[in-house]
Amino acid sequence: MPEPWSLVTYRNGSDPETHVGVLGADGTIRNVPSLAPARDVSQLLSDDPLALDALRGLDATAGEAQDDAVLLAPLRFPRKVICAGANYAEHVRELGLEPTGGSVFFFLKPPTTTIVGPGDPIRIPVAEEARIDYEAELAVVIGRGGRDIPAERAMEHVAGYTIVNDVSARGLLARADPLVPAMGFDWISSKGRDTFCPVGPGVTPAWLVADPHDLRIELWVNGERRQDASTAGMDVAIPELIAQASAMVELEPGDVIATGTPAGVAMASGRFLRPGDEITIRVAGLGELSNPVVADR
Repeated sequence: MPEPWSLVTYRNGSDPETHVGVLGADGTIRNVPSLAPARDVSQLLSDDPLALDALRGLDATAGEAQDDAVLLAPLRFPRKVICAGANYAEHVRELGLEPTGGSVFFFLKPPTTTIVGPGDPIRIPVAEEARIDYEAELAVVIGRGGRDIPAERAMEHVAGYTIVNDVSARGLLARADPLVPAMGFDWISSKGRDTFCPVGPGVTPAWLVADPHDLRIELWVNGERRQDASTAGMDVAIPELIAQASAMVELEPGDVIATGTPAGVAMASGRFLRPGDEITIRVAGLGELSNPVVADR
């Protein structure tokens, strides 16, 4: 496999104009003149779902280095962020449950308000009972959209991969006063709060990832490793996730499907996030995503 690189969205210094560039393995961001009309990777895929596939011959070291580049979320305006819950058996077991396998639970995050990029703060409620948790996840970025996509054709619809932190307020999920049992859980309050979906650093084209089901995924809080697993631990593999999601909603270019988190979350240990914490996630071949945690006043 060639050395991995990813497409990123960035701006230069304080200039508000955004650009699409290439982030190399050495951490250098370079411009890509052929992609100049696009202002972020979401727009690139919306305009041309096969845009990443067309970059197979790209020399990731050929563009001009952008020394004052500031990384933004690569996909700032996806139409949907679809998250798969409880998709790693060991994660389910650490919560005191027994995995069933076969089908997955999906929920949505509001895309334009939850998504933040590398280095952006995660704003959390200061109430102790909110119990803020982290979840390191491999995310699939859809290139070709579709409805009722069969699992055996699903990987043809994948443009690339990125990292997602599915931040969760565990203590705000259950409601004390549901009108009916179906209203007993508040997924927006728990999972859909502003800044609760860091994404980045870029989108690595699918053809640069030999096997998305064989990637090491790690998360640190303040330098202490809390999660360390392989994407091989997914109960429901990516093709079946795409098939199940597309059976419910039409997938569109640029949509993000977060594939679930492995064991090691704060819910199991009781060591929830606090203002001042720093979270870093690394997925092999996709780079690192780091974000500080601050109080949401």
